[in-house]
Order: sequence, then structure tokens, then C-alpha cells
Amino acid sequence: MQGLNQLPNSFYPHVGSITRMGRSIERAEYLPASNQVQLSWKNSYTDAIFQNKTYDYAIIGVPFSKVRSWRFPNT
Repeated sequence: MQGLNQLPNSFYPHVGSITRMGRSIERAEYLPASNQVQLSWKNSYTDAIFQNKTYDYAIIGVPFSKVRSWRFPNT
């Protein structure tokens, strides 16, 4: 199978024990105070509240049509 899953799958043998695959992320926010990224998702489309977790790094496979509308921090 080819597609956007190939990028995260290539890292999986090295970081599989500390990696969460297959989660549909709805928000990604850079936190400059801690130099980390906070990812947010809903476990079900009916959930009213986002679940979130903060990470040092995130590898995300996203179509370019979505990425071009993202806002990135000024660096």
C-alpha cells in the first residue's frame, strides 16, 4: 500500500513502542513556552470535548490541499 501512511510507517520500526498510529488529529498547536506541539482529537465525532496530549515531536501525514491552509508560527 502506498500513500500518506508511508512516512509514519517508515519511522515505526524505530519508535513503535512510543508511537500512536491511526489517530485522526483535528488540531495541532505549537507551544513556544515549552517548545512542544499539542495535538487534539475527538474519540468520536459526537464528542463535545477534545482530547489532547503534548509531544516533543509529531510526524503527521496530511494531503497538501489541507497543509496549504495551515497557519505556522513565525520562526
